[in-house]
This record gives sequence, C-alpha cells and structure tokens, in this order.
Amino acid sequence: MEINGITIKKNDYVQPTEIRNEIVQLLVDAMVELSESNDGFTIYDFELTLYICKGKKDDNLLIKTHIDKWYEMYYNFWQVRTVEMEMAFKIFIEAGYYIGVYHHSDGEHNYSFAKKPYYNNSNTNTSKFGLFID
Repeated sequence: MEINGITIKKNDYVQPTEIRNEIVQLLVDAMVELSESNDGFTIYDFELTLYICKGKKDDNLLIKTHIDKWYEMYYNFWQVRTVEMEMAFKIFIEAGYYIGVYHHSDGEHNYSFAKKPYYNNSNTNTSKFGLFID
C-alpha cells in the first residue's frame, strides 16, 4: 500500500471475537476459587497478556500474566482473549459475586474477586474488564 508516496504494509490484525466456552468456564471457576479468600491477580500495562492455567495433576486453577518453564512442567495453559475475560466477568457478576479493581499510577491493575462488595479506599467495585489483552 502507498500513502503520500511512502510504501507501507497494511496492518492485517483482526481482534479475536470467538469466545471459547471452555476457557470462560475455567476463568469463572478460578474466580470462584479466588473469591473464597478475596484473592485475585495483577496485570501491568507492559504485559497485557493473561493465561488461564490448570494443574496437570491437581486441577488447581491460576490466572497468570506470564508463563515460565516451571509452569510449563506443572500446568496446562491457554492464552485468554479480551472477549473471554469480558464474558467471564459478566457471568461472575450475574451470579452475585463482586470484582474489585485498583488502578495504580504506575500501570498496575489489581483485580480481586469476592462474595461481598468492596467498601474501602483502595478497591472499587467494577462491572467490566477494562483492559485489552489480545
């Protein structure tokens, strides 16, 4: 393609729109597990990728931002799409659970899952996943 006399390859990126139900199910299951202890995950602006990990022996579920060799040995993992995380958030909230989010000025985003709403200065209740992770 040529623009103003400059040749450039046209961007062919297409954001995924297909929702894999098995991934959404794993995400929702992990969120319910995390809500038992008001726990969650942290994601940074410089690593906007999420994985759902399922233990090869114990079915333990984790939501991680990166996978290293240790995780590869003990977990099966799948990269999560934005539409899948949005769907998991929607289902989790419709089931009566709460998601708290705290955005740090350094680009850190902490999401936590709970059975009760958040009423403190650090977390605010959220109704959607607001990051692009594709």
